[in-house]
Amino acid sequence: MFAVDTRLEAHEVQVAVWRRMGTSGRSRAAAALSESLLNTVRAQIVARHPDWSPREVSLGVIRRVHGPDLAARANGGLPVPEP
Repeated sequence: MFAVDTRLEAHEVQVAVWRRMGTSGRSRAAAALSESLLNTVRAQIVARHPDWSPREVSLGVIRRVHGPDLAARANGGLPVPEP
């Protein structure tokens, strides 16, 4: 996939880097990005709701990342407030 705001030369370099990383390297990079995203979402929720318990924060992360339906399922069928 080619980003419209990226020069062709930069895109080619990035693709070459991804190829050198191999499947396991790309998987590790994706996992690290995912973990970073979750940490950022968690920090935003804690900053916005400092009174929430760790469980409420975790449910807020689930709602933000996966949607209200899955968050409610994780919460025993009860709705989870918008984080």
